[in-house]
Amino acid sequence: MDFKVEDTLYLQNIEEYVYDMDKIVTYKWLAMTLSVSFNEAARMLSAFVRRYSAPPPQKDPITVTYLVTGVSRDDCNGYIDKVVVSLAGEDELEEIKATLTEVSSVVVYSVQKGRHNLKVNLL
Repeated sequence: MDFKVEDTLYLQNIEEYVYDMDKIVTYKWLAMTLSVSFNEAARMLSAFVRRYSAPPPQKDPITVTYLVTGVSRDDCNGYIDKVVVSLAGEDELEEIKATLTEVSSVVVYSVQKGRHNLKVNLL
């Protein structure tokens, strides 16, 4: 993906929020703070994760939480599909996706500084 100048500035803003201000940056908060759409904010967070998680890490580690949506079979009767929306940490992502018969989307929900072993499905 080619970055425009404003994209680079947005990534610098996210870096400041995460590393300097110790904020947990969600796509909703980012959209409201920067006056951009939710989709654009989610795209920015994904770009931030790609940039700051790529080896070698450029800064301290970050914790990423994903919003996963999809379809699952109802356990009771096996033929009724239900829509599932889950939050998943990096360590739980593949496990959550495996429980779905169809994965509709996986987007970065939030990022924060440091490595945290969050059980976000309990939220």
